[in-house]
Amino acid sequence: MRRKRQYSEFGLWAKGILMELNMTQTELAQALGAGRSTVSDAFTGRTKDGGFLQESIRSYLEGKTAEYGGKGKAV
Repeated sequence: MRRKRQYSEFGLWAKGILMELNMTQTELAQALGAGRSTVSDAFTGRTKDGGFLQESIRSYLEGKTAEYGGKGKAV
């Protein structure tokens, strides 16, 4: 059985933007040059990098939503 993830507030925001962009966490990880599990950790708040990855993800997603005219408002 697959584990249910408990997303942080940031993770819920980012997941919503990914859905809006029709993008997966794997595609996001590739775009950022990060590992899939590292991105997943940022979504759940288990990151060890002091928020640097979350800021990178936020910046990337906000840029993508602006590019496509989406809502992508930061939390």
